[in-house]
Amino acid sequence: MLIADGDQGTKVAAATYLKNYTRRNIDWGLSSPELYKEFRDRLAQALHQEEPYLHRVLIEVVCLIST
Repeated sequence: MLIADGDQGTKVAAATYLKNYTRRNIDWGLSSPELYKEFRDRLAQALHQEEPYLHRVLIEVVCLIST
């Protein structure tokens, strides 16, 4: 799930899109336990590997899937 190559603005836009998409689709999009685990694991991986300026947006995604 690493955010695509590109400049800082493109990466922030991609992370924001992921956050908004997750917010809109969390109720039905991760209904499978396997899918939820894979999404969660890839999100954790992205948090460790991406630039610090993306952490705030990605942490918002973590909060969405944790509730």
